[in-house]
Amino acid sequence: MEWTGSQKEAINTKNKSLLLNAGAGCGKTTVLTNRILNLMLEEKTSIENFLVVTFTNNAASQMKDKIRDMLYKSTAKDEQFIYEQINALENCNISTLHSFCIETIRKYYHIVDIDPSFNIMDEVNMDMLKKEVLNELFEKMYEEDN
Repeated sequence: MEWTGSQKEAINTKNKSLLLNAGAGCGKTTVLTNRILNLMLEEKTSIENFLVVTFTNNAASQMKDKIRDMLYKSTAKDEQFIYEQINALENCNISTLHSFCIETIRKYYHIVDIDPSFNIMDEVNMDMLKKEVLNELFEKMYEEDN
């Protein structure tokens, strides 16, 4: 693949955290996938040591699939490391930002003092709750003659 200068820099920069900011279809997932693979193979860094957050489930899934495909095609000499990484992909930290936050809150619920069995409210329930709160507010204001 032909990389732009910025893409090459993002893939090959070492010992730094990076923030990729680009529009849809610019190759963010592919660039990040190649960066991860380079770090894994060149520095023998396990995929389990990465935290990768995306904004969509689709991007997270694509990234895992791309890493898996690239590992299978890898010409690295340490085949055992490659197979360990392929197996580790199923439980690695590549997910959406929301999924990561939910998992972290459930893991450390005792520190943040939140019930670990909490649920994320869907749109329907949120609309119902808004209407309920609004009705209660109107009733209260009516009773107070406001």
